[in-house]
Amino acid sequence: MTLPSIGFIGLGRMGRGMALNLTRAADKIYVFDAAGEAMNPLAAAGAVACGSAAELAGKAGLIFLCLPNAPEVRDVLFGDAGIAAGRQEGQTIVDTTTLDRLDALEIAHEAGQVNIAYWETAPFPECRSAPATDR
Repeated sequence: MTLPSIGFIGLGRMGRGMALNLTRAADKIYVFDAAGEAMNPLAAAGAVACGSAAELAGKAGLIFLCLPNAPEVRDVLFGDAGIAAGRQEGQTIVDTTTLDRLDALEIAHEAGQVNIAYWETAPFPECRSAPATDR
């Protein structure tokens, strides 16, 4: 079984530790953070630093997000240099951001509208989307 390549966006206090753990377990991990210097410790650990979320989306089949709030999640997903701009077919987004339930529902709906498979890790089972072609 071939595992998808892994991407991680959001390398702050929580995301950095999660991404560092992935560098120990995965053959290759791609990382991005709006604060470019946040990628340095991950690159030193073997991760590949990307210049944008779109670039990362072009390389990773499974992408984890760990961002401050809903506006940042929306920007990373749908912004000009976001995941939607560089996504691949069959890609899955796992969002570990702590979101308000309504924000999570809206983002899951928006992701589904542009065929992004999006999973919010909050305990809201209705906050999931699958690409329209998979329904």
